Parts: sequence; C-alpha cells; structure tokens
Amino acid sequence: MDVFYYLERWYFSHCNGDWEHTHGISIKTLNVPALTYCIDIEGTELEGAHFIESEKNSTWFFSIGTGDSIQGYCVPSFFPKIVRKHFI
Repeated sequence: MDVFYYLERWYFSHCNGDWEHTHGISIKTLNVPALTYCIDIEGTELEGAHFIESEKNSTWFFSIGTGDSIQGYCVPSFFPKIVRKHFI
C-alpha cells in the first residue's frame, strides 16, 4: 500500500473535532530535489518521542523527534521509510 494511505489513516485516527484544528502534517519541496516535513505528534501515542536520525552514506536524510513533532528533510524516495518507521 501507498505510505500516504497509512499516514492519512494515522492522522484521521486522531481527529476528534479539536486536535485537527491545531495539529497537522506539512510536506514541502526544497530548492533541491528534496523535501522537508513536519508531523505534529502532540496528543498522540507518539507524543514525547525524542530522537535524532541521520543517514549520510546513501541518502540525504535528517529527522528529529522533539516530543511534540517529527521534523526533518530527505530526498523524496526516503520519505516512505520515515512513514513506515513511525506511522505503520
């Protein structure tokens, strides 16, 4: 299945009439073939996650869990790995 399906399911599972008005998912392109993302995790089962991940050998990638969001940047082909790791 497409990873966006799983990300969408995760998001909609937290929509309760309030949460979705102040939390969300942002995916933007950069001026190089890469994207940046921010996924709010406050008020979810992932809240409080603190981590730093990077993989410089094969793919341009950086991700950080700040406790209330997962943020980072990567080449587009790496984004499905991030979704699979945290949201499936």
